[in-house]
Amino acid sequence: MGRHSEHDVVPQGGSSRRSLLAIGLVLLLALGALGFVKYLTGRGTEDATADASPKACGKTTSVKVATTPEFNGQVEAAVRALGDPAKTCTKYDVTSEPASQTSASIQQNSNVPDVWIADSPMLIDQVTAVRGQAAVTVGPTLASSPVVVAVPPRLKTNPMATGHPSWVKVIDGTLPLAVDSTKSTASLVAITTASQFVATPADKQSLVQSFVGLSRTPPTAAAVDLTAKDSRAVPVSEQQLVELNKKASEPATALVPSEGAGQLVYSWVVPAKSQTAPTAALEALQQQLVSPTIKKSLTDAGFRVTGLSAPAGTGVPADVKLVATPSKDQATDAQKLWTNVRKDSRMLIVLDASGSMTTPVPGVGKRVDIAVGFSLKSFDTMPQGSEVGLWAFSTDLNGKGTDYKKLADPARLDVKANKDKLRAAAGQVPDLVKRNGDTGLYDSIAAAYEQMSITYDPNYVNSVIVMTDGKNDDPGGGLTLAQLTSKLRGLYDPKKPVKIITIAMGGDSDPKELQQLAQLTRGLSYVAKTPAEMKSVFLDAYAHRHDSSG
Repeated sequence: MGRHSEHDVVPQGGSSRRSLLAIGLVLLLALGALGFVKYLTGRGTEDATADASPKACGKTTSVKVATTPEFNGQVEAAVRALGDPAKTCTKYDVTSEPASQTSASIQQNSNVPDVWIADSPMLIDQVTAVRGQAAVTVGPTLASSPVVVAVPPRLKTNPMATGHPSWVKVIDGTLPLAVDSTKSTASLVAITTASQFVATPADKQSLVQSFVGLSRTPPTAAAVDLTAKDSRAVPVSEQQLVELNKKASEPATALVPSEGAGQLVYSWVVPAKSQTAPTAALEALQQQLVSPTIKKSLTDAGFRVTGLSAPAGTGVPADVKLVATPSKDQATDAQKLWTNVRKDSRMLIVLDASGSMTTPVPGVGKRVDIAVGFSLKSFDTMPQGSEVGLWAFSTDLNGKGTDYKKLADPARLDVKANKDKLRAAAGQVPDLVKRNGDTGLYDSIAAAYEQMSITYDPNYVNSVIVMTDGKNDDPGGGLTLAQLTSKLRGLYDPKKPVKIITIAMGGDSDPKELQQLAQLTRGLSYVAKTPAEMKSVFLDAYAHRHDSSG
């Protein structure tokens, strides 16, 4: 019995142990499976809060976006719509700055953003002109805004403000205008648009004179203080005008020139970088910026968006005529001209005082009268921050062996005493001509060029303007053409450039030789025989002082 009972019990106990082992095995498998799931998901329930933190992303992607101040709010709204960076694992750093500043950074390959919302094709072209077409990839147009002229209340009765003048007339000074192309793309569009409608030499002269005047007016941002007693009209986009008038008790009015309005065009641009942001992050922002919500927001803010109605109540017609975007060459020429005239000059005018300058010029007087008249006119026409000096030359004009006479050293025109001295110096030239000397041209050019090279000032465009009616003729000897050429080559320094600008005034001169001398210093050369031609020469020479003739 005992054995049977014991035998009977043994199987029952073994079965229980096997059942317990089976249950334990199932539990272990279940726990293992749960652990495997945890492994796959990365964390257990106790780490749920960690999933919502940036650490859960491993590494948060940073996307640098550069946009203009007026477009900044739209980009920020798009970024917010994309969600919490802690969840999307993407952080968009939005910088608000003038498009010209971003363009310059990309050109210099310094602090280049991942995305650039540019406001004009001209600024994109500036980048590709320096770094090549592959430097940027241009995506969709996000919005646009016509460029007009905002006229403050105090100027609303100005003749230019009450009609539809041409762009060339708008910038000629009749309507007090302020531009700042370094910060305002609207200003850049305005001066470029005006240059597109230069049809005659007279228009070109007017444009240069206007650019000289505008470049010396107080700079302005995209907005203008309408309450200021000396407020000026200013180029703005329609959207900028809307924002401007929100803050004004009396609104500015929109002047649309007769040819139509230029425009700002806001484009999605991806600059080339060695380390680019993930495509998915860029595409997410781009898609948000072209979403119906952002498009509606753009329109509400005063921008124009393709497919939607133009903003109402801006003072700019919904169907305003738009001027075609200038070609790359047109834009480059206009911007080059504008850049050239903005810098003041430091020039030494060297006038021929030889006997032949008494030669009559029908309807004018004598050649010397044209030369002196040119000098006097330049004292008033040039920007008054410029420095001007005056020499005369003949043969032995300042004693035996010295063909040139220093009448006035270069000095600022905005100092009355300096200008008075220059006028008095110019008045001496006719009496010097009466000495009936010869043409000590080579020695005088060499001395003037050496003087300006020694006193070179990097804050100015430095030049020597030589006006003569004849060829070198120095009975006392002096430099030969070969010696002068060698001297100029030795003195010319491309890092401290002093340019020679020659003006041939009579039939006895040698324009070809004068041009060769100018080219040695990458200067300019002209022929002018009348006051009208002299005015044209002066404006062209001033506008192209930075240019190379060779």
